Amino acid sequence: MDYKQIAFDLKTGNAESIAKLLKTLFESDEISTNKELFEVLYDLKFHTDFGVKFWAKKVLNKLEVQYPKRKQEFDGPPPPEELIEGPQTSEESQIPSPEPTLSSEQTVLPEEMPLSEQAHLPDLTVPPERDTSPEQAPSSEQPLPSEQTLPPEETALSEQTVSCENLAPSESLVDELIKKLSENPDDVLLEDLKIILERPHDQAKEPLFTFFKNCTDSNLLSFLAKNLGKTYPSEESLLLLAPFLRHEDSRVVANTIEGIEGIIDTRTFVLLSQLFDHPDNRVRSNVAVAIARFNSDDAMAIIERMLQLHGKTHMQFSACYAIRELKEKRLFPKLVDLFSDPQLFREALKVFLAVPCNEGVEVLQDALQELTDEQQKFSILASIDQILKFIEEADVSNS
Repeated sequence: MDYKQIAFDLKTGNAESIAKLLKTLFESDEISTNKELFEVLYDLKFHTDFGVKFWAKKVLNKLEVQYPKRKQEFDGPPPPEELIEGPQTSEESQIPSPEPTLSSEQTVLPEEMPLSEQAHLPDLTVPPERDTSPEQAPSSEQPLPSEQTLPPEETALSEQTVSCENLAPSESLVDELIKKLSENPDDVLLEDLKIILERPHDQAKEPLFTFFKNCTDSNLLSFLAKNLGKTYPSEESLLLLAPFLRHEDSRVVANTIEGIEGIIDTRTFVLLSQLFDHPDNRVRSNVAVAIARFNSDDAMAIIERMLQLHGKTHMQFSACYAIRELKEKRLFPKLVDLFSDPQLFREALKVFLAVPCNEGVEVLQDALQELTDEQQKFSILASIDQILKFIEEADVSNS
């Protein structure tokens, strides 16, 4: 077997193709223990798709692989960067693993702004008490993958009773690793964190949070930034993770977004909206996916309040970015209120040009009647001409 190619296909495929390949491996008589394959199978145990996790455990079970306390006991330490992001490019490989550089000037934490009447953001420094009970891990009696994961002809096999209990880490091992977080943090491995988070409980929360605050390894930071928020989705987690949205390593930023996207909160939206102009494509893509999780009406209400934060230009800029990316027309009239500030005027005008439509033209034409600045009038007239030209060209191409 070409284990290198198989490992590559397992890393890069979608959930359906990975599940099928794992099933093929399980049914093959030629499969044998291989370090590279083991690394990938181990990671797939934590995949979000249940079918992938199911077949990965079955293959590991067939290989009679037990969880080692450290992966070095299997066949040497794995490259940690590949366990998180796959093989790095030459450019990525130059990224050092320093202490996280968090610029207090760049990191803009939301201030107080309840969803009701106040026009400023909530204070992240004093998060209220909230139930942070972890999700229950699936039991051994959990239903097998549905037919959406496994093809119909394979459902008969899925009805077999397969015990994967021998693959689960013991309570004593988890307790030992939690103790290690506090007593020997420099010796903590990525595999240790994965084992702890596979079956999380309250006892692990504080040691994990403390370890994360003091961690200087970008690979471990990247993994925890993604998984702490998902495992403990609370306002406390949001406060902990928020500064890492301005980390110098874009991998940490992108994973932090994935970590907080499930915390549906006004402050989450405000934090994410400040990253629409991030230079990294993956970061911007993750922001768009995370923002889409919010109810449209709630998102518009938050953006409208951000636009009204006079004196907080950075928030108003972020609101303009959000409207532009979401292509939301309902807030066009509110953008006119920004025209009195020269910088915000240019940013607001970019929104109309980015979302060319007749509604925008009408709002700009009405604004012309109220403006006295000749330069602004000229800019608006030029923008209206561009929008109308775009609409005309679009109508021709669609006809």
